[in-house]
Amino acid sequence: MSATVSDEHLSAVLRTFVRTASPALDAVRKSGPRDVVADTQPPHPLSLPRRALRAVAVLRVPGTTAWTRMDTARRVRWWTGPFGRLTAAVTAIPGLGGVLANRLPVQDLLGSAAQGLIVCAIAGECGVTDTDARTRLLAAVLFDRTLPTTTAEQAAEVPRADAGAPPSRGKAGLGSALWRLAQELRGIDSLLDSRPTGNRFHRLLSSLPLLGFLGHYLAERAGTRTIRKRALTWLTAHRNQDGRRLAEAR
Repeated sequence: MSATVSDEHLSAVLRTFVRTASPALDAVRKSGPRDVVADTQPPHPLSLPRRALRAVAVLRVPGTTAWTRMDTARRVRWWTGPFGRLTAAVTAIPGLGGVLANRLPVQDLLGSAAQGLIVCAIAGECGVTDTDARTRLLAAVLFDRTLPTTTAEQAAEVPRADAGAPPSRGKAGLGSALWRLAQELRGIDSLLDSRPTGNRFHRLLSSLPLLGFLGHYLAERAGTRTIRKRALTWLTAHRNQDGRRLAEAR
């Protein structure tokens, strides 16, 4: 089925995905209370709101002081761990319908969008911000496709499907970005069922009403572990010339 989608079309769709996902993820990563409350002992007792901000700042989530102290490996594990569990739960909601839900494309659309967000987040933590590199990374990790490198001149000639649309910003816009990205992936719907997911047991469980949610959730979690390994392997093989050792994040 992958032969039905050309490299040019796949590249154009995934490039749009990257351009939309990156601002949302960067906003989540950079926003937060890390600069609101200093780490030094204040000269006067803190007010209740500032004590709450100090408590939040020690949480290991993007935008906090604790996050800035985490190494690349721990940050990658957060995106595939807590964040991955959240996106897996959202993606698995249609599974409540059991076998009927399996006949709808919503599952693969949401699942592919969620996995794409995680892959882009991993790339960002590993210092890869180039749109072309992230596009080729997505193709390799999600669909086992090797796309040629696109030059800046070639990229400028590709029509921007996201032109005129406001980028999603901050944590509040992440949910809407997930749905919008799922819509963007409709252009390669024939590839979506080839993305990494669970095994035969998960598929059997997902066909059952009510229990289908659990089956889909476990399948998405298995897929997240797979894309994490694939992404880090690809990034290690294609690491920048500055000699970053991305393999340490495995």
